Amino acid sequence: AALTYVELIRNIPFLILVYLIFFVLPAAGIRLGGLETGVLALSVYCGAYFSENVRGAILTIPRGQTEAASALGLRYWDTQRYVIFPQLLGYLIPTTSNLVVALIKESAILSVITVSELTHSAHVIIGETFSPVEVFAIITLMYWGLNAVASIALKKWEIHSCRYLETGSDKKGPAKLSLRPQTK
Repeated sequence: AALTYVELIRNIPFLILVYLIFFVLPAAGIRLGGLETGVLALSVYCGAYFSENVRGAILTIPRGQTEAASALGLRYWDTQRYVIFPQLLGYLIPTTSNLVVALIKESAILSVITVSELTHSAHVIIGETFSPVEVFAIITLMYWGLNAVASIALKKWEIHSCRYLETGSDKKGPAKLSLRPQTK
């Protein structure tokens, strides 16, 4: 079921997913407003991609880590909590950063179902001022600002969560766990 969900959602354009939820659910007797439809569509879409990010990060952890934890007598959940999860963040946060940026940009599509977000507001303002260039320039800067703030925050989280990871000479990714914080 999970594989079907992930493959189905990842192979449908976001706009089509929004239309399916907005028009098909009412035909099935489930009535949602534009905002609720938008939140549901973004959640379903993001959930499929995030689950693939987590799966990829877990598969990146060397199998020997799990085998070593098992040899030490750690139970499954203790292995996940103390061995896999601390290493997982170093691989998960960069891909999640990309997903968050994409999600912010995908939210613009929700204007087609009358969700009052930045793009929809831009169209309303353009209808009143008849100055599309200026309005879309400002909206572009707002989206850029939102994405920049999200990227900076996630980069700081990545640095904070990977402070115990030694990355070797190339400094490009997590390699092994250290018991002391790195100094710069």
